[in-house]
Amino acid sequence: MKKFTKILLTGALALATVGLTVACQKTPEPAPAPEPAPAPEPAPEKVIPSTTGPLQIIATNETYKELFDKFSAETGIKYELLSKSSGEVLTKLRAEGSNPTFDLWFGGGINDFINAANEGFLAPVDFAAVKDLNPLFVGPDNKYFCKGMTIVGFAVNTKILEEKNLPVPTSWADLIKPEYKGEIVFSDPAVSGTCYAVLYDLMQSKGADYVKAFSDNLGLLGSRGKDPIEKTVAGEFAIGITYIDGTLTGIIGDAPVQIVYPTDGIPWTPEGVAAIANGTNVEAAKYFIEWFYSDDANLQLLAQIDKKGAIAAIKPGLAGVELGYDPALLSNIDFSEYASKATEYKDFFTGLQSLPQAA
Repeated sequence: MKKFTKILLTGALALATVGLTVACQKTPEPAPAPEPAPAPEPAPEKVIPSTTGPLQIIATNETYKELFDKFSAETGIKYELLSKSSGEVLTKLRAEGSNPTFDLWFGGGINDFINAANEGFLAPVDFAAVKDLNPLFVGPDNKYFCKGMTIVGFAVNTKILEEKNLPVPTSWADLIKPEYKGEIVFSDPAVSGTCYAVLYDLMQSKGADYVKAFSDNLGLLGSRGKDPIEKTVAGEFAIGITYIDGTLTGIIGDAPVQIVYPTDGIPWTPEGVAAIANGTNVEAAKYFIEWFYSDDANLQLLAQIDKKGAIAAIKPGLAGVELGYDPALLSNIDFSEYASKATEYKDFFTGLQSLPQAA
């Protein structure tokens, strides 16, 4: 009995010790809940600049009215539109000096934009969406941007080639072969900005000897940019060096004409957009440029108006716009001398000519 009592007491003492140990241990405090992250600051709302009279816009043609109407409806900024070629715009800027009578320049060959920027006529425009644009299409210091580009390839009259048992040319290298002599029509680079782009590309990438051989193979030097495509469609020539865009479908119609993207480089020339540095409404012009590039719907509308998908190269990944060709085929053109070499290259090409010009 004493032994049992001793065991019992010992067990009770052990249990008491355990209970005391457990009782003395504090239940751990729950970890405090993490503080919620502060809500991000809303982006400051863009203030639409006020204007003194309507925003004065010069564009290459009035087909862009739909785009400018959209801008006006969304911002309340009224505008007036004047149509001029890019060469006329540069002449106007030089004549008006520090008192330009317009604010926004929309469209036209990049050559004149480069000259205008170098002469101090264009204002830099900084905005967040510029990071989404291919840097190749943004001018130095953001003084001009590209809204599209004109690309150049071959219009080939397959019926004429079949009759003469000639293959369809696929490259610039093909065009200097003797079998194509007299079969090619090209427009004078002195009067066609697009054909100056071709001349510049060929001089830079293939050299003067190539250009001389190319010139020797020409059958006619056109006096208008549309001469090559129209004369090829009419069956006067087998090959026309032409701009390529959606409007060619209507020109070609049912004619046996095939469009060829040259495999050794597609010449191209950008079409510019810029705000005029001392324009009365320069801030509104800058606002238009930001508005234009910051909304894909604007770029998609432009593609519809221009009937070409070049804007998809300028903003990679743009939905709803098809480029229509492999961008890897675009010539790797350094535009740094595009303006400064114009007179030299045009004079060189003119000196090669003994061809009749189209009326």
